[in-house]
This record gives sequence, C-alpha cells and structure tokens, in this order.
Amino acid sequence: MEIRIALANARLIGRRSDAEVQVERLEVDDESAFEELAQALLATVLEQHGDTQRVTIEVDERDERAESLYARLGFLPLRRVLGVDTSVLRDDLERTPPGDREMPPTARSS
Repeated sequence: MEIRIALANARLIGRRSDAEVQVERLEVDDESAFEELAQALLATVLEQHGDTQRVTIEVDERDERAESLYARLGFLPLRRVLGVDTSVLRDDLERTPPGDREMPPTARSS
C-alpha cells in the first residue's frame, strides 16, 4: 500500500507492507525547519499506521544532518545499498574482459 503524507512545506512518500513502513522519500522545503517537519511526518506515520512494527527510511549517506536526526530517533543501519552511474559501469565493464574480472569474496560460490 502506498503512503503519502503532506504537511505545509514537507512530504513523505513510502510503502506499507505487512508490519513495516518503508519511507522512500522525505522532502522538506524549509531547510531551517527540517528536524521539526521530519519528526512531524514520522509522528504522522505512527498515528496513521499504529500497528506497524518497523519503520525504515533510505538516507543518502552524504546527508549527515538527516542521518544524525534519524540516529537520535533510534534508527539503526540495516543494510547497505551501493550505486554507480551507468556510464562508469559501462566504462569499467568495457575496460576489463569478462574472464579477467575478479569476483568479490561475497559473490564467489563455494
């Protein structure tokens, strides 16, 4: 189920599945009120989905202010997501022939 919550100058978009709310995007127009508005949006999630057991939120690791706020609210890292621009990936794949690529230890089968 999609979740959309809007307050003055702030929006939250996410999904509800089973007992988890996954916040996909939290936008605040007024940067000086970021913490207040982000907390209000999260409080609204709990009000509207009180039976949920977990709230997750994806944070750009370069956004230290958001990461700090969520840590103060009890959020902990659950998984690591990596990304690459497709132009970089194409260049790297073209530069290294398939047989010469070393597989990372986590991708090797035993």
